[in-house]
Amino acid sequence: MAGINRRSLSEQLYQQIRDDIITGKLKQGEKINMKELQEEYQVSMTPLREAMLKLAQDRYVESFTNQYSRVIEITDDDIRSLLDLCSMYDCYSIERCLALDADTRAELITKLEEALDAQARHIELQNSGTEEFEAVFNNFHSTVYAYSGNPWLLENATQANRLLVLADNNKTKNDYPMEALEEHRRILDAIREGDPDEALKASRYHRSKERERFGV
Repeated sequence: MAGINRRSLSEQLYQQIRDDIITGKLKQGEKINMKELQEEYQVSMTPLREAMLKLAQDRYVESFTNQYSRVIEITDDDIRSLLDLCSMYDCYSIERCLALDADTRAELITKLEEALDAQARHIELQNSGTEEFEAVFNNFHSTVYAYSGNPWLLENATQANRLLVLADNNKTKNDYPMEALEEHRRILDAIREGDPDEALKASRYHRSKERERFGV
């Protein structure tokens, strides 16, 4: 692979290695040799270490040393736990969002509508880049988390959803994007109507369908 330009070297390395992990080019549990990566990307060790440190912080790799690291392994038990955790985050955030004042809730609804429009365009154009996919499909949940007013929840929920994207590699069906879009629309409709029972029901249904798609 050709060397990476120096616009933001450690960030580019982070994104490239992260993409390789999510797509499965680097397999879960695979040992990563830092010297081999340095030669592949034609970079010095310093930006590579910075990139690997961020990958370790974001839980994409573990056992990070100056010579080796290892791609994290996500088991079926991990997936079940992550989905349960995300469901709790979702329900808490939705309840907080439905308690917002009218103007702020209207602002939230507009942002969620924009998020779903972006999902629909992604599906129509058949974009398949992992970074774009994660950004587009997690934006719906991230927006709800952000409007909950709890920054700790936003940080931890975002991390949990990142790990689910990693676990998603070759586990869910090809029709996932359209199914997720329709499930998100059902959640938004309930938020728009100010119906907490239906919103929570739709949110739990969405995570239960994800469990089915993962086969766990």
